[in-house]
Amino acid sequence: MTEPFFLVMGPPGHVHGADTETCLRRMGQNAGNLVFQHAVPKLVAGRLVHLHETGADWGDRALHDAARAVIFPAANHLRCGADWTGLNGYLSRPGPPLVVLGLGVQAPLGACVAETAARLAADPHAARLVAILRERATLVTVRGPLSQAVCEGLGLTGVRALGCPSALIHPAPDLGLGLAARLTRLRARLGGKGCVVRPVMAAAAPFEIRRL
Repeated sequence: MTEPFFLVMGPPGHVHGADTETCLRRMGQNAGNLVFQHAVPKLVAGRLVHLHETGADWGDRALHDAARAVIFPAANHLRCGADWTGLNGYLSRPGPPLVVLGLGVQAPLGACVAETAARLAADPHAARLVAILRERATLVTVRGPLSQAVCEGLGLTGVRALGCPSALIHPAPDLGLGLAARLTRLRARLGGKGCVVRPVMAAAAPFEIRRL
């Protein structure tokens, strides 16, 4: 009896390539995709088969027909100006249901929900992506309330805000609470001295990726 499995779009959190351009292509031009793909095994119980350039074949119909679901780790896929021709073509094919992990909205600084939703609705690739998810996704998760509200404004209902999948990579389950407590103490200590505490989160840029 064949063990049930899930298909995961993209590599298992790491890529191999002879040069930076190859690495960027294999990660979908976004290092955030690798982080989310790495988090999938911590979210999903069961056998995972990764679809990518050097992994399982995207066009293997028998493989797709046998899968329980296709998991789509989506870093910042709701954005204007991206060419999702290939992506939308793949997602729209008949097959197992889609599960979207960590879908993020990329919007101009200060843009409101209504404005962001309107811009995305006017972008043919983004609008097509949303239409496909409305039709085929059984679960769409986002990282926060902004993305959730924009999805709702685009008619993508039932979206769940579960936070960033990258939070599951750290071994400490109370990492967020610990950081919040430290920031509170820091603000209390420096607030009376006229200092303003602005937290900054840093991550490796794509050009910092090195050959594995």
